[in-house]
Amino acid sequence: RLVGSEMCIRDRFRTYHELKNLFKLKFPVIIKPADSQGSRGICKVYDMELLEKSFEQASLYSSKNEVIIEEFFEGSEVVIEAIVANSEILNLVIGDRKYFHFKDKFIPCQTLFPSKLPEYLVEKLLRLNIELIGSFGLKFGQTHSEYLVNEQTGNVCLVETASRGGGVLISSDLIPLSSGVDANDLLIDLALGKTINLNEITVNNDASAYVCFSLPIGTIVEIIGIKKVLALPFVKHFDQSGILLGKETVKMDDKTARLGPIIVVGSSRLELENNIEEVQSLLTIKVQTSQGVFGIVWH
Repeated sequence: RLVGSEMCIRDRFRTYHELKNLFKLKFPVIIKPADSQGSRGICKVYDMELLEKSFEQASLYSSKNEVIIEEFFEGSEVVIEAIVANSEILNLVIGDRKYFHFKDKFIPCQTLFPSKLPEYLVEKLLRLNIELIGSFGLKFGQTHSEYLVNEQTGNVCLVETASRGGGVLISSDLIPLSSGVDANDLLIDLALGKTINLNEITVNNDASAYVCFSLPIGTIVEIIGIKKVLALPFVKHFDQSGILLGKETVKMDDKTARLGPIIVVGSSRLELENNIEEVQSLLTIKVQTSQGVFGIVWH
């Protein structure tokens, strides 16, 4: 148990029969595969009627055929990136994660550093992260942790933590752009046996984010503004994979179907969000669907 927080109630099951007979559920619950990635097979379930179908869907994405059932926790997601050297821990960045508004899907559209949470919650989360990572006895490495936090109650729930860097260019780009610290370089130095004193490292508090988007199902018929977006001084990267005239788009069921990311920076969180809005205003992608022509889905 994390001090000053809640642990979401969770358990693993191999068969729906086992779940139905051994575990009393309090709906809604979250169902996910025990060993997958990219938000594949995750679903929010409201009643017994959809439980079996959701269980079977999640198990398809697990190599062990194991499914995790979690208590639903109301709150927003926060990510913390840290570095460990000589068993000492330094939090580098804490940020907020935004999700697409797709019913019962959990697919991030943005991760933004630093967090906009009240200062007391930021301090609480950073303390919890150091306590959690410290309990593992990790001697060196990067860590990526995800938490849910309820601002009204102050309760925190651990989603996951691992000795790895964050994906979607978080480790390679967002950490150095926001904190001024290249965690990957530090990790290489540590692996080579170099001595690093974390107390001598200065951590900045600049702002950076990745922005992903989705397109309706159909055929891309118009693309406007990519050159203008790339010319913006606060846009550091734009992955244009999958953005081609005439290309057929796919349904977004998990993270792997997202388009982008676009890496955006700012001197503050407010400036960062204004910069993101400018990017969104300049970029137009139109898709011919069976219901007409529609544009980018940013949220």
